Amino acid sequence: MATANQLQPTQQDFEARVDILRRLEFLIREIDVCKGLAIKPFGSFLSNLYTPWGDLDITLMPLEPAPLSRSKKTKILKSIHDALLQAGGAIRVQVLFRPRVPLLMFEDAWWRISCDISVSNTDAVFKSHALGLIVGMDLRCRQLIFLVKCWAKAQCINDPKMGTLNSYALSLLVIFHLQTRNPPILPPLSAIIGQGGASADGFHYLNRIAEFTERGFGKGNTSSVAELFVSFFGQFSAVEELWIQGLAVCTFRGQWGDKTTTDPAWASKNYALLVEDPFDLSENCSRSVHQGSLQHVCKAFRLTHELLCDKFSYWFLGKLKETLFRWPHASPRPCFHPSRPGIEQLREHVSLNASRKNDRPEKQKKGKKQVKQ
Repeated sequence: MATANQLQPTQQDFEARVDILRRLEFLIREIDVCKGLAIKPFGSFLSNLYTPWGDLDITLMPLEPAPLSRSKKTKILKSIHDALLQAGGAIRVQVLFRPRVPLLMFEDAWWRISCDISVSNTDAVFKSHALGLIVGMDLRCRQLIFLVKCWAKAQCINDPKMGTLNSYALSLLVIFHLQTRNPPILPPLSAIIGQGGASADGFHYLNRIAEFTERGFGKGNTSSVAELFVSFFGQFSAVEELWIQGLAVCTFRGQWGDKTTTDPAWASKNYALLVEDPFDLSENCSRSVHQGSLQHVCKAFRLTHELLCDKFSYWFLGKLKETLFRWPHASPRPCFHPSRPGIEQLREHVSLNASRKNDRPEKQKKGKKQVKQ
């Protein structure tokens, strides 16, 4: 709990993102092709799950709902690209013509925050808003998601561009973990989303959530955030060998799935990891993960669980926090060996000291015998 509080973004982190949105709003007013569009944040900032170093996801939404062609979206992003370069204040500006969603990426030169801009990304805005409502059902959910995201960032497994997990998939893993506790802390999302999916409105979710809250759903489970943090890694490290067999995380039903219960189209795509999108069951939220990066992800889960379950780890509490969360978050990435990740080095460091501790009584006994002789 204390760790989660100390890693929380500050008021300045919030104001920095608001400042970027304000300056972008001012910028697009001067661009003809952007007339009739409004700046809308989405992702972790809208869900209130952002970390101090998290990216800022932005989309340009038409003030009057109307379909925009891919060529139109690309033209808009190119115009903003040119305007950013001319105005200054942005570095590493580039447009990515991705198959799914064209994207403009840049880093704000003042606040050093990475930003991704898309156009008319309605579903993403909706999912972000709905996710914020769902995780608000239990305070432990928001805290656990935050800790897991900080951990994943420190272990370099929270970057879909590098073949690892995106923040949305990480959030769904946490929700699934809370759904599968005994007793459950969160209900299957089908009970909240219903069959409306992304077409339902916010009031629909609020009413469903209010019903569960009034019934005291999840209150019967008294596990602390710390206990849930440990069991989270235990649950997913235990199934490491099953991902290749098609094991799937299904928060819509709140239970494990497989190739027979998920979208049949997935079978031909050879996904390494399956995390079903509860708002669109045809979408795999972890599609960015490939076989090579999956090994890295699984190893991070496994070593973290071993560390958390080893009582000797807590002798090095400062190192443990530093390694798990890059503690404090402004410090350089920890590494005990230049060629291997910090978490692996700490695991070996703890094991070595534990073995020395266990050997010490035997040596002391031998020493006493020699003195008597």
